Amino acid sequence: MLVVSLLLSWLGTTLFSTMVYQIQQEHIAEDVDKRTALFSTTLLDALLSEDVPVLETTLQGLTKIHTNLMGAEFCDYRNRPLLRWGSEVPSCLAEGDSVVEALLSEQHIMTSRREIIYQGERFGAIALRWNLKQPFAALDAQIEQFFLILIAAVLFLALILFVMVRWLVVFPIRKVDHFLTMV
Repeated sequence: MLVVSLLLSWLGTTLFSTMVYQIQQEHIAEDVDKRTALFSTTLLDALLSEDVPVLETTLQGLTKIHTNLMGAEFCDYRNRPLLRWGSEVPSCLAEGDSVVEALLSEQHIMTSRREIIYQGERFGAIALRWNLKQPFAALDAQIEQFFLILIAAVLFLALILFVMVRWLVVFPIRKVDHFLTMV
């Protein structure tokens, strides 16, 4: 019984930690999408006027805020690059990656892409390359800590169950048996 309860607890803990991991992946994806949308909104005027110095200044400020930004490309309405920055520059024409693809790659690098559309008209696109090593490392550490806490709690509860069964069942039966052998 103890082995079955431990097995079920371990299975439940594993499933729960997997579920938490997937939820956190979705949060990371939403965060990257929101940042990309914010960048595209921030750069709308500069892209409309094709003002490269403003794009450079804005990008410098954004890289100070978001240190995990590795590369960026800003394109005009004809998908010609206006500005390319970074060590691994994504292309405005390439599709964006999903968080699952970033997780499966050992480098944990994700590319996000967004069309810049204003009042129904397309004015360009931005492509951003993100280094997700730190968020994934933090996520792994949280999941591992959570898993260890749950395993410790399950083992503690199993110990309490074992003690309670001995105290409430085994000892009274031994007392009755001892009493009956004396009679």
